[in-house]
Amino acid sequence: MASTAASSSASQVGGLPWIDCPKYKIQVIRRKSKAGNMYYTCPNNFSNDDTCANYWFEDQYLAYLCANHPDKLMSKWKVYRALLLLLRFKA
Repeated sequence: MASTAASSSASQVGGLPWIDCPKYKIQVIRRKSKAGNMYYTCPNNFSNDDTCANYWFEDQYLAYLCANHPDKLMSKWKVYRALLLLLRFKA
């Protein structure tokens, strides 16, 4: 099993890094809703039971990263991509 630090910084998609779920400490996954919106969720998030409730749509995930994991967004390219995503959601 990979270490938490290695797994949380190793993967990213769409310019946003994947982090470990705050509750279960396993890497979040990126999914598409039925409406076509992208979101990030804990793999232990199931709609019909009392498992992990952590999920974020892209703009919420970006805000969560900025507040809780700013080190993951420190490179200029990541900041640029994050700002573009934020502007896309504000429009």
